Amino acid sequence: MKGALLLAVGNLRLAVPMAAVEAVVPWEPPLELPHAQPWLAGLYPRLGEAVPVLNPARVLGAAEEAPEVLLLLRLDGRPLAIPGREPRRSGGLVPAGEPSDGSGNGGRRTGDGGEAGEMDVEALYSACGLR
Repeated sequence: MKGALLLAVGNLRLAVPMAAVEAVVPWEPPLELPHAQPWLAGLYPRLGEAVPVLNPARVLGAAEEAPEVLLLLRLDGRPLAIPGREPRRSGGLVPAGEPSDGSGNGGRRTGDGGEAGEMDVEALYSACGLR
């Protein structure tokens, strides 16, 4: 994978292709939809689009944690948002505007045994019933 953004989602770490990342914005709860599927946390309004926000605990089987950021993506031409924590570029570079934690490793978590898993776009859409 050429360039990735690592995102902590509960007890998992995802590696999202940088080419798919449109923005990382501070967390705001999405607009809730009555009778929505469990995997859909709600909608995030952005630039005239209603961006579906995934519920990672349901879709990926991750532990629930309070998110810090909302990762806005465009996968296969479709907008999608994933709430998470600790966004980091692969290779230890810190995204612009985000302070390093002073650890000398760009703020990456180390020693927890967790590996970043590459996002399988087809599996993600299938899990959400979008294919």
